Amino acid sequence: MKLSQVLPKSISFNLRLLGDNLTLRPVTLEDEIWIADTFGESGIEEIFETVNFVEISRLVYRLLDDDSKPKLKKQDVTYYNEEGEETIVSVGGVQLLYRLISGLDEKEAIIGALLKNLGFTDKMLDELGDSSSKKKAQ
Repeated sequence: MKLSQVLPKSISFNLRLLGDNLTLRPVTLEDEIWIADTFGESGIEEIFETVNFVEISRLVYRLLDDDSKPKLKKQDVTYYNEEGEETIVSVGGVQLLYRLISGLDEKEAIIGALLKNLGFTDKMLDELGDSSSKKKAQ
């Protein structure tokens, strides 16, 4: 499936640790160019096949709408090392998104939201799942 064959739309997902929904905006031509430059022609397929959440999170962050991105603005976060020493670090954007994604159910919801945002229908997703299962069986 080529990115140019899908019909993008807005879709939301919830992050428990954020306590709020984030919404993905429709993909634009600028996004398509960024995706091709960033991940290459087949790179986006590989990201989903390998469930590369670092790259999926980068794509999700790029596609957040104007109301959602401020929810991930830079903030001070407290970390404790193994000796119990406290460090305060400013974290925002995709780095904060990494910190807020929790659990397999949220990862699955994000992947589903992203695929639907890219315009994949349930039928297309089923076909992708079938072809992925066939590749694994070979």
